[in-house]
Amino acid sequence: MVFSPNFAVFILVVSSEHWWCYALKVCTFHLFVINSLEKGIKGRCRIDRTIAQNIQRLWGLLTNPLEDSKCPLLVEQAKIPVQPNTYDCGVIMMKAIEIWDGEDKFDGKSMPDYTNVGKKFIWDWIMDEDNVRRIEMLHHLGLI
Repeated sequence: MVFSPNFAVFILVVSSEHWWCYALKVCTFHLFVINSLEKGIKGRCRIDRTIAQNIQRLWGLLTNPLEDSKCPLLVEQAKIPVQPNTYDCGVIMMKAIEIWDGEDKFDGKSMPDYTNVGKKFIWDWIMDEDNVRRIEMLHHLGLI
């Protein structure tokens, strides 16, 4: 299999009402933990290890099904900004997945202001050309 340098597989997780994700950068076999909480959640290190072990097993089966080979999987914390509250983790994860490329361009501290990201996502969902209720919603909102 040949993958582009930025090809990643994202694995979303929710535990204790908090969303975070893992990004497996396939070409380098790096597993990045993308979490917007400063202190994380209780038990997340155990979850990280379990996710990494399962990915190693699956990758071994996909690439060499006759041997129980273990691929060296590098696990590291992605540097993303800390969320400003206790409830925007899902929206922040959607945005992080959209813009994440494995580079530390945000230095873990600054990211474009996504205060209205939730509103933007909802607007995009309403205005999507496949939304069969788009006109109905625009009428309901008094926009047409």
